Amino acid sequence: MALWVALNGLLLVGAYLLGSMPPGYWAGRLLKGIDIREHGSGSTGATNVLRTVGKVPALVVLLIDVFKGAAAIALVHWFYVFAQAQAFLPPAIETMFWLPWMVTLAGMAALLGHSKSVFLSFT
Repeated sequence: MALWVALNGLLLVGAYLLGSMPPGYWAGRLLKGIDIREHGSGSTGATNVLRTVGKVPALVVLLIDVFKGAAAIALVHWFYVFAQAQAFLPPAIETMFWLPWMVTLAGMAALLGHSKSVFLSFT
């Protein structure tokens, strides 16, 4: 049971870290050498990248932002399918009950990481 709780905790930390990746900030740094948070709206999102860096980088940032959340959810879903097949889960755990909850929590962790990124000092 403790292993299952620890693995779920690691999944949520992984989802947070996926969400924390700031592609808009990186696009500004790599392509223009600027801190995008000091230009335009001050956001690291695709709209501010569009205003300050350009259309193609903004599209890439948007796609990465979307796939960050999808990857966090897919990671949890994959783990539950794999863990059930490999008998990592204790017999008392009903995966069909916990899967939607963990998928939701992973999405929320990715969302939290997106808005409060550890890579940007939680700004």
